Amino acid sequence: TFDKIGRWWNNTSEIDIIGIDSTGNNILFGECKYKKSKIGLDVLTALEKKSIEVEWNKDNRKSYYIIFSISGFTEELIKEAQKRNDVILSE
Repeated sequence: TFDKIGRWWNNTSEIDIIGIDSTGNNILFGECKYKKSKIGLDVLTALEKKSIEVEWNKDNRKSYYIIFSISGFTEELIKEAQKRNDVILSE
C-alpha cells in the first residue's frame, strides 16, 4: 500500500505519479498518457531512467512502475510487463 502519493519533478525531469509506502522501501513511479496511439516500451524505459533521478531511499528501495493509457499498449510493452512483477499497465 502506498501511503503518500503525488508528483515529482526537478530541473530536467517530471514524473506524473509517485507513491511511497510507510516504510519508505517501496516506491511507485507512474506515467499517464493521453495519446491516440498505443504506448510502447520506450515509455517504460524513459520512466525507469527518470526514476533513477529520485534520491529517496535509493540504495534500499523496491521500485514499481505503472503506466496509464487511454489507447492501450503495444505487444512489446505488454510482453515485457508480463515477464516482470514490477510493471502494471492500466487502460
